[in-house]
Amino acid sequence: MLFNESPQTLLVPAAGAADGTQASHSPAQRVFGEQIHTLYESMGFSLKGSVFTTLLTVLVCQMWAGWPVALAWAGAMCVLFALRFYGLRQYLQAEAKTDNSAPMLPSDNQHWANWAALGTGATGALWGAAGVIFFPTGHVEYQVFLILMLIGMVTAAAFAQASYLPAFRFFYWVLVYP
Repeated sequence: MLFNESPQTLLVPAAGAADGTQASHSPAQRVFGEQIHTLYESMGFSLKGSVFTTLLTVLVCQMWAGWPVALAWAGAMCVLFALRFYGLRQYLQAEAKTDNSAPMLPSDNQHWANWAALGTGATGALWGAAGVIFFPTGHVEYQVFLILMLIGMVTAAAFAQASYLPAFRFFYWVLVYP
């Protein structure tokens, strides 16, 4: 498993089920499921905010980086956003097939946690790349703009991914490493 900070994936027999045919999730598994649910619940809003921030960054950074570079980066971001919106849609469809009495299996939650962390990490990597390719030499005012945009993205990610820290850590490290 890629980001395995989940609890054990064993099912325990439900109260009153002597033969173990009815299984329920342990409290730790339910908490992990809620963490992933909360992560995906906030994802739509955070992705929309990222789209807006990407557009603003492109409009400002094209002044010194040029339109071809800015549009190439924006195109990569748009592809990534489309994939992440698709993943969000897939998660919501999978979640709709379950109900509160039988939540998603722990292995399913781990699957969705891994996909969220990978998407978040890829987004962080593209924002980190923006810090490198758009960094203007000799223009302090643009440097301040870019640094504030990147700090704002980390701050927003801290709130959006607060329910699942491996996703935030992945975003943060690949953004600040370059």
